[in-house]
Amino acid sequence: MDSASHGLGGGGGGAGPSARDRFPDDDVGDGYGDPPRASPADAIREGLGGLGELKEYAAYFVSAKLDGMKLSLTKLVAYGVLGIIGAAVGVTVVVMAAVMLCSAICNALGNLFGYWLGAGWAWIGPLLFGLIVLGGLAAGVIFGLKWFTRTTHSKLVAKYEDRKRQERINYGHDVEQRAREQRARERAAGNS
Repeated sequence: MDSASHGLGGGGGGAGPSARDRFPDDDVGDGYGDPPRASPADAIREGLGGLGELKEYAAYFVSAKLDGMKLSLTKLVAYGVLGIIGAAVGVTVVVMAAVMLCSAICNALGNLFGYWLGAGWAWIGPLLFGLIVLGGLAAGVIFGLKWFTRTTHSKLVAKYEDRKRQERINYGHDVEQRAREQRARERAAGNS
């Protein structure tokens, strides 16, 4: 028998599928228009290529985020420098205004004392103004420090009074009561 009559041959018009139909070549497709199937090595190569692409996209994303942070930091530094310059200009304007006001007051007082007492007494104006300003500053510092220490002390006293009150609520006694009891025990032990 020949192979064509049993369906094992390649082209003879026998009945049944040929070997070519039952075992198609992987690299030529199935003969019906489907693309060829990839070998495992090709699939691994394709997967690794996709991994490289993913790595590139991740690097792109990280680079974009870092550049965004650098841009934000650059803007922050620029605004900080502008703020410092603005503050310096503002302080300079205030200082110049204060100097001009003080100078004008000194001149006015000097002219007033020069008019009342004679031209040789004009120096009293700036001296008197300086004494008034420095005296007011000294008084402000002294009264400010007294107020600050008094306020701080009263806050500390209130804090510890609240703690002792909370101790009496929680434990039935406070640290001060315990200290008095301890001193009384020590005195009683010393007297015996």
